[in-house]
Amino acid sequence: MGILVVFVLGLGAMTWYASRLLRQDMQVLVGDQQLSTVTVLAAQVAGEVAVRLQSLEELAAKAGPVLADAGATQSLLDQDTLTAQLFNRGSFVTRMDGVAIASTPRELRRVGIDYRDRDYMATALESGRTVVGRPVLGKPLGTPVLVMAAPVRDGTGRVIGAVAGVTDLGRSNFLDTITSHRHGETGSFHVVSAQHRLIVTSSDRSRVMQALPPPGANAVIDRLMQGYEGTVVLKNQLGTDVLNSGRRVPAAGWDIVASLPVDEAFAPIERMQRRMLAAAAALTLLVGGLVWWLLRQQLAPMVAAARALARQAAHPQPSQPLPVAR
Repeated sequence: MGILVVFVLGLGAMTWYASRLLRQDMQVLVGDQQLSTVTVLAAQVAGEVAVRLQSLEELAAKAGPVLADAGATQSLLDQDTLTAQLFNRGSFVTRMDGVAIASTPRELRRVGIDYRDRDYMATALESGRTVVGRPVLGKPLGTPVLVMAAPVRDGTGRVIGAVAGVTDLGRSNFLDTITSHRHGETGSFHVVSAQHRLIVTSSDRSRVMQALPPPGANAVIDRLMQGYEGTVVLKNQLGTDVLNSGRRVPAAGWDIVASLPVDEAFAPIERMQRRMLAAAAALTLLVGGLVWWLLRQQLAPMVAAARALARQAAHPQPSQPLPVAR
């Protein structure tokens, strides 16, 4: 019996150890695959962002000489077909007060709206930097928009205004390569603004414009927002354990993230573990039954002898030879 117990314990320990190793190997494998995917996506998004920022800088260079004339500035925007193609909700130009003096398409009626309170406008006007802004609800649109802005300079290099390009996240846009595809059966892709701790857009539409936990609430998310690129396991805001892989897009300050629930990522291992447990249980029953039968056969002569001695002790009589089977 002791040997049987040792065998069962050894089999259980081996099954547990093999399962742990398989789970670790699966995490590395799935993590590497996710990281490869988001690396490609991040490179694509970085290229798209760079093209749009460059187009705004070129438009800003053209706007400098005509910024004093609102009509000429409006004509410049109307003729700029490249920016219209890159930004699905057009563009607008402001002077130093942040009020739009020209806009396209005209039907959006941006002219006269003050954008000085927007972070992208403040950065372009005050710091003179081309910037990708925080996603916000568009003032004339009322839908989530992503705005990029570039400073407009005069002949001496002094900032005199800004030009901004607007992308409506609710319409077809350059981030559709990420948001139009699911990751696995239940996973998703996210574009995350690390600076603002905000999900810019996502293939899970319920998470678009969702704020991430504040600093200190989740150490793993804090690590990702500080620039870590790789794969980690964390609990998301829905309370689900997920396998996250991320790559940074430096020009925009974004992270491209692939997120896959642990239950789905490790589903093959879970199935294998169940099969291993079933096989271990079946093997235990088989070996236990076999050992019991063998012991019964091997010990049968001793049992018969013990019973004969017990009968002789209970009923004293002349000693008789013990039975010998073979």
